[in-house]
Amino acid sequence: MEKFTLSRPIKDGDKVITEVEYDLESLNFKHLADINKQFVRIVGSEQAAQTMVKAMDETYQMLVLSKASNTPFEVISELSLKDSVRLGLRVQSFLFGSESENEKV
Repeated sequence: MEKFTLSRPIKDGDKVITEVEYDLESLNFKHLADINKQFVRIVGSEQAAQTMVKAMDETYQMLVLSKASNTPFEVISELSLKDSVRLGLRVQSFLFGSESENEKV
C-alpha cells in the first residue's frame, strides 16, 4: 500500500481527503476489464479505439488509480493538476513495469 500526500485536499461528500492510499499490486485482470469498460464509457468508443497506448492516457491512469485506491473516479477527478500528473506518472511507471523506489515522482 502506497500513500501520496495531496498538495490540495479534495472532498468526498463531507469527507476531506488529504492523502490517497493505493495498492497497484492488488489489481488483477478483472479490475483491468472493468477499467477498460469504464474508459470506453467516459471517452467514447471512437476515442478509446484511437488510444494506442492506454497506459499513457491521463484518464486511463486516473481510472487505474481510482480502482487501486478504492475511490470513486468522480472524486479522483477532483485532484489538482499537479497531484493528478504526479500520481498518473506513478501509475504509468507501474503499468510499464519500471516502478522502483528510485523512480517515484
